[in-house]
Amino acid sequence: MMRRLGMLSISKAVVVAVIATIANNERNAAWAIDYRVDPTGANGAYTTIAAAIGAISGQTVNSRANILIAPGTYNETLQVNKPYVTFAGLGNSPASVNIVGGSTGLSPGVYVQSGATGFMATNMTFENPLADNVSQGLAIRTSADKSAFDNVRFIGYQDTLLADNITRQYYRNCFITGDTDFIYGNATAVFDHVTVQSTDGGFITAAATEKTTANGFVFLDSTLIKGTARTAVNPASAKTNTVALGRPWQWEFGKMPSAIFIRTKMDTHIRTDGWDPWNHPEANNPNANPDATSRYSEFGSMDLNGNPLPIDASGLPVGRVSWEDPMTAAQAAQYTLANVFGPVAFWNNNPGAQPEGTGVTYVAIGDQLAWDPVAQLSLLPSVPEPTSSALLAVGLAYSALHRRSSPRTISH
Repeated sequence: MMRRLGMLSISKAVVVAVIATIANNERNAAWAIDYRVDPTGANGAYTTIAAAIGAISGQTVNSRANILIAPGTYNETLQVNKPYVTFAGLGNSPASVNIVGGSTGLSPGVYVQSGATGFMATNMTFENPLADNVSQGLAIRTSADKSAFDNVRFIGYQDTLLADNITRQYYRNCFITGDTDFIYGNATAVFDHVTVQSTDGGFITAAATEKTTANGFVFLDSTLIKGTARTAVNPASAKTNTVALGRPWQWEFGKMPSAIFIRTKMDTHIRTDGWDPWNHPEANNPNANPDATSRYSEFGSMDLNGNPLPIDASGLPVGRVSWEDPMTAAQAAQYTLANVFGPVAFWNNNPGAQPEGTGVTYVAIGDQLAWDPVAQLSLLPSVPEPTSSALLAVGLAYSALHRRSSPRTISH
C-alpha cells in the first residue's frame, strides 16, 4: 500500500510539472486563430477567401490569423491589408488550391498591401489568367514588410510577381513562371531553393533597387528552367540563348538595380551575355554606362546537371557582359539570411562584402530590426501532434505543448 501511495505521489508531481510547463508554453508560444474557407460552406466555413479576410480581427504577432483554404479554384481578386495573416492551402500540393485573378497593368490577383506586415502563404498557387503577349499580368503584388512564402506557385507571363515598397521578402521552395520581367520591383527579396521557369525569350528579373538599399534580389541555390506557354493559341517556348538573367528597371530615374545569383543551375535558354542594359530606343535613351546603373553578379553558376559553367579570367561565366561584377567565394559566403535581413550596418561597415556598392550610405528597411524569416515560417499552421494517453488521463492534451494553431476556429 505504501508503495502504491508513493507511486501516486510521484504521478501527482509529474502532473503538476506538466501543468506548469503547459502554462508556461501558453504564455510564451505563438498561437493562431483559424478561419476556414471551403466553396461548399461545409461546417460553417466561409465560401470565399475575401469573406474570411473581412472577418479577421484581433490578431497579433503572437496570435496570427490563419486562413485555411480547402482545395479548389478561387476566382477572386483579393486585397490584404491586415497584419499577421497566413494563407494556407489544405490540398496535397500547391496546385490543389489556386487563386486566379487580376487583369492588366498593375491590377494583381492578390495585393498584399503595406499594412499586411508579416504576411505568409504556403502550399498554394497565385495565378493571373491573362494570355501571353497582351499586357502586364500580375499574379501577386507584395508591398508588406516581412512577407514570407513557402512551397507556393506564382503563374503568369509578363510581370508575374511584383515585390515592391522597399520591403523585406523571402521565398522558399517556390515555383515562379513567366517570360518578361516576371520577378520585379524594389524590395530586398531572397529566393531560396526556388525554381524559375521561362516560357519564352525575355528577362527574368527587373529589379528597381534604390541606391540606398544594400541588396535587391538574391537567388540562393535555385534552378532556372525553360518551359512552354500554357495556352494552345501561342505555344511558345524559351529557346536557347534567349533569356537574360535581368535588366535594370528605372535606371534612368537614378535607381541602381541589384540582382545576384549564387550557386544557381541554369538551362541553355539563359543568354551567354547574361544581362541586358535596358536601352530605350523609343525615347532615344540608350543605357550608355550600365556598370554605373546596375549591380549584377553571380557565383558558382552551373548547368542543370550541376556542372560548373566555364569561367573566364575574372571568374565569371564565359561570354558575360563586361559590366557584370565578379563575386569571390568570400563575398558569396556573406549572403546569408542573417546578413541580408539583418542590421544594415553590416553592409555599411564591410564594403568589401559586396561585389559592388553604390557610393552612398545604405539605410535600414522596415522597422530596422533584424528579421529571421525561417523562424517566422516555423509559425505556419501544421497538423496537430498526436495525443498522449498519459496526459489525457489527467484531462490534458499533449498538443497544447506543441500546436502552433489555436483550437479556436472562426466560421460564420
